[in-house]
Amino acid sequence: MLSISSPAQALAVFVSAHRIGFAVAQRLAQDGAHVVVSSRKQQNVDQAVATLQGEGLSMTGTVCHVGKAEDRERLVAMVTSIRSMP
Repeated sequence: MLSISSPAQALAVFVSAHRIGFAVAQRLAQDGAHVVVSSRKQQNVDQAVATLQGEGLSMTGTVCHVGKAEDRERLVAMVTSIRSMP
């Protein structure tokens, strides 16, 4: 079992926002992390975020194609900004 030391801890799930990645994101958020999900498809991100926020979990997401530097940079910047919040 993963232990989240701070509710403000942000974790990025660098796998798809559906299927296994969705389950990983859900569990991490249930354990107290703010999770950032990513997918190449906006529809997958929107669906995962809406579903998990609907469960009262702390969640954001962004489109990220790991083959595109600008997408990777945006994802890292999002996680970094969340981690720096008090």
